[in-house]
Amino acid sequence: MEKYFIGIDLGGTTTRAAVYDALGNELAVCGKETELLTPFQGHTERDMATFEKLTFSCIKEAVEKSKIDAKAIGGIGLSGHGKGLYLLDENGNPVRNGIISTDTRGAEYVKTWQKDGTEQKARKLSCQSVLVSQPCVLLRWLKDNERKSYEKIAAILEAKDYIRYCLTGVISTEYTDISGTNLLNLRTKNYDEKLLSLFGIKEMQNGLPPIKN
Repeated sequence: MEKYFIGIDLGGTTTRAAVYDALGNELAVCGKETELLTPFQGHTERDMATFEKLTFSCIKEAVEKSKIDAKAIGGIGLSGHGKGLYLLDENGNPVRNGIISTDTRGAEYVKTWQKDGTEQKARKLSCQSVLVSQPCVLLRWLKDNERKSYEKIAAILEAKDYIRYCLTGVISTEYTDISGTNLLNLRTKNYDEKLLSLFGIKEMQNGLPPIKN
């Protein structure tokens, strides 16, 4: 049986799914606007359950348009926005709305860490500056401003990780996303408790997902 493949793009404003044959020819595509929630100034979020349903709807419609047998799908690839935050509780349910990469609620933390030397210390391990939409910033904001949500966190994911979990039931991440979070020591390619401690979120160690190659 000929194999086909699905590519999913999880952007900040649009979700797309496309079907390809084994030679890379596009057979069908479906794209839909992703609803943006702005409960407060600087907050950019999305409802995670709605995000899952929208993605699955795009996949379904793209497969139907392509007229292939779904049993012939040989693999699915994911691309999309990095940074932001998608959190699960111990039962695998969303803790709160997902936060996307345009969110700026944590701007004051970045300014503080730049002034007090925290960013400089972190850079020695993560090899990057602290950015306002990185999980390290958003987690600290939640700790200080949404304590009930913070205490429910069992898995710390980003957009692609969350949809992968919805498709497979497996909680995991991969280096292209996690390397940009300021939670990973790029010298050792492992999570580093020193980084979590610098940002005041050491208790989140157990919520970091396994890294898959």
